[in-house]
Amino acid sequence: MDARLIPPVAAPAVFKMDTAKLPSYAGIELPGTGYALFKLTKVDAGEKLDDARKQAMLTQLGNLSAQEEMRLYLDSLRARYKVEINQSALETKEK
Repeated sequence: MDARLIPPVAAPAVFKMDTAKLPSYAGIELPGTGYALFKLTKVDAGEKLDDARKQAMLTQLGNLSAQEEMRLYLDSLRARYKVEINQSALETKEK
């Protein structure tokens, strides 16, 4: 299966599968779909990355990590303090 076809909610479980002893199995509940069982039978090394591509991927991972940290921070603030969103203040008013 192409890794891009793995449902996003299943990706963490699939990528945590034990590769020391194959085949390896992981199952996860897919909201609205049911239960999915994944079987890992083989691990292939990916293609070697050149320095520019490797740096681009590291930058992208850093950005994703920063976004996740910000999301978690905002979630913790929302859980701690009462937040009300004033929709009228967000909407632009045409003259």
